[in-house]
Amino acid sequence: KNVKTERMHLWVQNSRHTWKHVPDATPIEPVSGSLRVAGFQPGRSYRVEWWDTRAADAAVDVQAVTADQSGTVTLGVTALTRDVALKLRPQAASRGAR
Repeated sequence: KNVKTERMHLWVQNSRHTWKHVPDATPIEPVSGSLRVAGFQPGRSYRVEWWDTRAADAAVDVQAVTADQSGTVTLGVTALTRDVALKLRPQAASRGAR
């Protein structure tokens, strides 16, 4: 996380998805949960790009999140069976009326 630019890269792994379990065809139980990362600007919106770490250079999902009153961003992870990466950056300002 870069506090100055308010950007973050994060890698999330299912700890059961290992070099040993995959070739052995060991069933890997999906995991779900929430990641809470503090230190962002309270009330600010951020763009989150979720990346499949085995796919080509394209985000598999994009969403917006807003930091809570304490500057914490909460990211939900659902049914993770291997690993996923994400990029978070400030949401671009809208081009509304001046």
